[in-house]
Amino acid sequence: MYKSGDLNEPVPRVHLWLENRFRFDLGNFSLEVIHTPGHTSGSICLYELNHNVLFTGDTLFAGGSLSYIAESGSVGDYIYFISHLTTRKINKIYPGHGDISKKPEPDFLENIFTYILHSFISDFRHPSFLLYTWQKSGGGILPLI
Repeated sequence: MYKSGDLNEPVPRVHLWLENRFRFDLGNFSLEVIHTPGHTSGSICLYELNHNVLFTGDTLFAGGSLSYIAESGSVGDYIYFISHLTTRKINKIYPGHGDISKKPEPDFLENIFTYILHSFISDFRHPSFLLYTWQKSGGGILPLI
């Protein structure tokens, strides 16, 4: 949980647990909770059923921008749940930061592709891989990946 370090900050209290698939009616709007672990283990999105819009918080951004995967999060979960969201009819995405996405389908695909590519490159930047590559190259200078 986020802590600001301010000793005078009140401790937040949970008033309502938002379970996966829980729906609540706000008059002209009806929201469904979708558990989307990845960014964090407790991440959720809210899907508005009548207008087919998705409020994603830090789960998904427009244009394939990456969200930080926190210690409690998982890249595998992130990719799985982003893929799962593509099964819904979504007209717009309202992220927690940045631009509104008016093209959700390409943004889903860009986020999945970008995370897979990022994970692949991260593996090659891992110190054990770099040491192995350096040893195999005869101890020469390694190019930056």
